[in-house]
Amino acid sequence: MMMAIERWLAQPTRENLEVVRSALDFTRELHAWQTDEDELGFTYADADRVLVAVYDLGMSPAQAAKRTGVDRDVADRVLARAAGVAWKHAVPHTL
Repeated sequence: MMMAIERWLAQPTRENLEVVRSALDFTRELHAWQTDEDELGFTYADADRVLVAVYDLGMSPAQAAKRTGVDRDVADRVLARAAGVAWKHAVPHTL
């Protein structure tokens, strides 16, 4: 769908723009109830507090949970999620 949108936007016509607009509106309506925080199972605020405590202040997960007031289970999920996407921060050594 994104290729079609790019193609339509490369040659803008009133009809193309209306098709793109209606497709985006439809997608927004389908997912209006869905939030990142709901999918993750924790709030961004809790994640920020845990990540700062562990990565910036060098605390253990237990210390971070106690210090930030975030439930230990939530702290563990935040750190598991961070570990699961850590590969995105690594630059490949060879191409």
